[in-house]
Amino acid sequence: MKKIFIIFIFCIPNFVSANVFTKTQIQDIWFQYISYNVWSELYQINTVISDDVSPLSDLAISNNAITAINWVFFCPADYPQCQGKNYTINERFLNGEDLSFYPDTGDRWIFWWDREWVPLLHQTGKINPEDRWNIYEWLGNFPILYADGKNMLEYYHDVWLYDNKMKFPAYRHFICSNKEKTHIYIGRTSPTSLDSLAPALYELGCWDAINLDAGNSAHFIYNGRSIAQWSRNILDGFTISHKDINVSELEEKLDTLMSQVIKQYKKYPPRSVIKRLESFLKIIPKIRTEIYEQYSEDILDIEWNIIGYTTEITSLSDLKRIYMINGLEKRIKLYRDSLKN
Repeated sequence: MKKIFIIFIFCIPNFVSANVFTKTQIQDIWFQYISYNVWSELYQINTVISDDVSPLSDLAISNNAITAINWVFFCPADYPQCQGKNYTINERFLNGEDLSFYPDTGDRWIFWWDREWVPLLHQTGKINPEDRWNIYEWLGNFPILYADGKNMLEYYHDVWLYDNKMKFPAYRHFICSNKEKTHIYIGRTSPTSLDSLAPALYELGCWDAINLDAGNSAHFIYNGRSIAQWSRNILDGFTISHKDINVSELEEKLDTLMSQVIKQYKKYPPRSVIKRLESFLKIIPKIRTEIYEQYSEDILDIEWNIIGYTTEITSLSDLKRIYMINGLEKRIKLYRDSLKN
């Protein structure tokens, strides 16, 4: 990454933008997360829900989004107890409409924002109980990690809701907001337990924080590129869109371009085409890195050691280029794999 030396004081910088990617290490845990400024005039945060399972990439495109992450736990058809059906009983709010299965959150929590995109927490009868009808968008999940700056995991230990999946190291997804409620952060970590994740999130700058689904449902997209993706389709997610980017239009251009590539390569034997495609796939990361390095800064600790970097693409044209590059890479890989099979 481009080495612009900055003294590391707080883990989360105060960016005005709302699609800032950061990779850094805190308490031996690696974080990859997006910073969203609630006052952004260029970007828009939204929830996206579906009644049927879909890839997160499809949910993102349907919401005109360039960045997205999977959301809450649901009952997937591949779990025996779900009896071959995909469904959720968790809280769902979309455009002010309460689509929840139950009127009471129970031990779940709702991480939400109002119509001004101010982030808050809600739990029936306990945390902001009177604000359920002010919720504009969000989804419910558990366990809560932090509420008003207090570690909340002890409660889940006390009521025996802290299971082995939470206890042992695994990749984690999270959402949180800062104390001032000016920023929302979503992202993933290297393998860790929730007991280790919670204090690291607090050091990162989170005041309210909640655990998201991970495991086979984990999917994290940044500027159209999958940073992490497992096998299961999902029911809902979080998305970030840019007001000056028409994602469907870019996707149509990519489909047209890929159709031309396939048409051109039809006259060659599959082995030859695979070799050409793999050569091109080696070039794409270099092009992407050259663009990202123009917009990246290293993060330094107080001893001037590099502990990560941030990336914020401020040029609309370069942001579109990155999206196109990432989309083309994805399509070429699918084409190559189809030829191998």
